[in-house]
Amino acid sequence: MGVVYRARQLGLKRIVALKMVLGGPFANPTSQARFRSEAEVIARMQHPNIVQVFAVGTTRADSVLPSVVLFSLEYMDGGSLEESLCGKPQPARDAARLVETLARAVQYAHEQGIIHRDLKSANILLTLDGGPQDQ
Repeated sequence: MGVVYRARQLGLKRIVALKMVLGGPFANPTSQARFRSEAEVIARMQHPNIVQVFAVGTTRADSVLPSVVLFSLEYMDGGSLEESLCGKPQPARDAARLVETLARAVQYAHEQGIIHRDLKSANILLTLDGGPQDQ
């Protein structure tokens, strides 16, 4: 649905993740609307293991390109769970703890009426200390 960049938020002097709709200014209006809706839904969720949305907006349109929907999110500097696991089995206790944490985050999303359609290890982001966050 989108492409994510590491960016600097100048006003607050912090690193954020900047997510733009796939196709950028060439994305069709339906994709742009769906992407904006996704951002608004994520922004309403408040859970310690779900990435926080800071802002939703659009770029400025010019005479050549139309505007693009984008949103800024909490930047997770620990990479993805997929990268962290590297295909290696984890100790049973650690794996169970991780599964419990992720299950609680997914349960929270379900309670909000949200069903994650692309839940996979590449979409589980980690903090530097290895804690999971879902995007």
